[in-house]
Amino acid sequence: MPFFSPRRKLGVGLIAIAFVPYAVACWHANRYNWTPLNYRVDLHKGNVRAPEFLADVDGRYVLYLDVRPRKLDFQRQECLLDLELFQPEKCATIPSVVELSWTLSSDGAVVADNATLQTWRTGSYANDFTRREIGRFDARRGRRYVLDALFRSDPSELNVASPKIVAESMQDWEEFAIETQGTFVLGVAIAIAGVAVLGPFTFRKRGTTRQHSPSEPNR
Repeated sequence: MPFFSPRRKLGVGLIAIAFVPYAVACWHANRYNWTPLNYRVDLHKGNVRAPEFLADVDGRYVLYLDVRPRKLDFQRQECLLDLELFQPEKCATIPSVVELSWTLSSDGAVVADNATLQTWRTGSYANDFTRREIGRFDARRGRRYVLDALFRSDPSELNVASPKIVAESMQDWEEFAIETQGTFVLGVAIAIAGVAVLGPFTFRKRGTTRQHSPSEPNR
């Protein structure tokens, strides 16, 4: 069979096409700025203003106070961020520093504050961050916003953990997971088809008989 036979071209083409769904999924995940505010802040008691940011997608956003892990004793960090839910007595001498209020402005007018939507007392943990939710708001694509946060207690102890104020879009993770799984299945199916076309499959024709050599006795 010639190396560039139509069959080989078809097989290679199918395998190449199998990567297209993955490329589309990556493009979808990266075409927007899902975290328009990621501001390294020097925390102190009183008002802290984050720089103006642009919302790239419509929808709900979550505000976080983000710190680097392992910069503080873990138990002390949990108490300072008010994340100790199961043994609050461990924080009897370590008061929370996330007692705060905030306002979100656009074009000079307040459009949301800490009372607009329910805030969940939850934390997010990863190798490079620990996050404490401090608020939620709805934003419109293309609008610019400014966040002002008023800390009623002194949060400066967290400065050793390189704190940031983060606003992140709440994606529809269930829909995103379904799309990703469908993309994976489609890509695998196309790749299998390409391998099948390339595979040197040979089948014995039905009804053929074995040929005996002259020196082989008949059985």
